[in-house]
Amino acid sequence: QIRDVQGRMEKPVLTVDDEILTRTGKLSGTEDVKPPSADKSFHVETEEKVRDTTSREESHMENLEECVVEHLDEDQILQDDNEKEQIKISQSKIREWSKGKEGNIRSLLSTLQYVLWPESGWKPVPLVNIIEGAAVKKAYQKALLCLHPDKLQQRGAAMHQKYIAEKVFEILQEAWKEFNSVTFG
Repeated sequence: QIRDVQGRMEKPVLTVDDEILTRTGKLSGTEDVKPPSADKSFHVETEEKVRDTTSREESHMENLEECVVEHLDEDQILQDDNEKEQIKISQSKIREWSKGKEGNIRSLLSTLQYVLWPESGWKPVPLVNIIEGAAVKKAYQKALLCLHPDKLQQRGAAMHQKYIAEKVFEILQEAWKEFNSVTFG
């Protein structure tokens, strides 16, 4: 029945099997039907799109060549050197703080005030207050809130303070994983 309809129509009615034959040009009576990729207008359209894209990229490149280079003044250089020095100091401070406490979440939390800056918002937690697992979890969550990058951004923390927060955050997370695997695992 499909073949009868196909014979009477200008454009063939294709089934899934016929579509494959049409693309290869073997369907009886439809040799003039060509796949879309053989259509010249398709190729011309594609070539135009490629040319448009290429010319846009080239014009983008031309625009980049006209950019103004910003010159750094001495104050910026001094500030960058100061930041680098502060980060080096922070690295040694973090190493000193975490030394011997790796994986010990209670010790890390109870001494966190020694590595953080006064405006960090951290309130010291005595070791005796974090004996129970629930108390450890609560102190850990408070520490994460205090060290979270979004909170630091809101408070306008300096680069070295963000660095301290990031490294301390990582150390606490590792200790928390260990604590969780032993306590709740």
